Amino acid sequence: MINDDGRGNSRLLFKENRMSRYFKKPNGVIVEYDEKKYDLKSFQDRFEECNADGSKVEPKAKVKKDDK
Repeated sequence: MINDDGRGNSRLLFKENRMSRYFKKPNGVIVEYDEKKYDLKSFQDRFEECNADGSKVEPKAKVKKDDK
C-alpha cells in the first residue's frame, strides 16, 4: 500500500504484509503484540505465543532437500 501525504511524498506501508503475533496471558486474555509499544523478549518470557483464536501455534514443517 502506498501512502501519499498530499505533498507528493509517498512511502510504502508494510503493516499489511507483516504477520500479527498474539500472546496469551496466564489468565487467558489474548493480546496482540505491537512492536511500537512492547518488547518482544519480555512478551516471550511472560506469555505463551498463540494464534488469534488462542490456539497453540504449530511449528512450520521444514522442507527436506534431496542431495542426490
